[in-house]
Amino acid sequence: FIILEIYKRSHYAMNDYRFSYLCTKDDAEIDLIIERPGLPLALIEIKSTDRVDGEKLRTLSQFKRDMGACDAYCLSQDPIARIHNGIELLPWQRGLEVLGL
Repeated sequence: FIILEIYKRSHYAMNDYRFSYLCTKDDAEIDLIIERPGLPLALIEIKSTDRVDGEKLRTLSQFKRDMGACDAYCLSQDPIARIHNGIELLPWQRGLEVLGL
């Protein structure tokens, strides 16, 4: 649902975002990668929970370190926005706004 909503809003806004995902041979994955013209790459992890803890962000943290200059977000049903080790944890609706959608 979240990925489709992001794609739909991006298409309507005609903002030229490009979308992909990443899955390594070791099954580490990023749910969504957004290439945003003029902005850093956005790595997005999507969780269905209403409380995200740091342990669930380990893979995203590693990719953020490995990829260098990029933004990392975790979108979920957690109502409290916060930052954990450089990753923005956002309620999914707020996350779409932060992404310019």
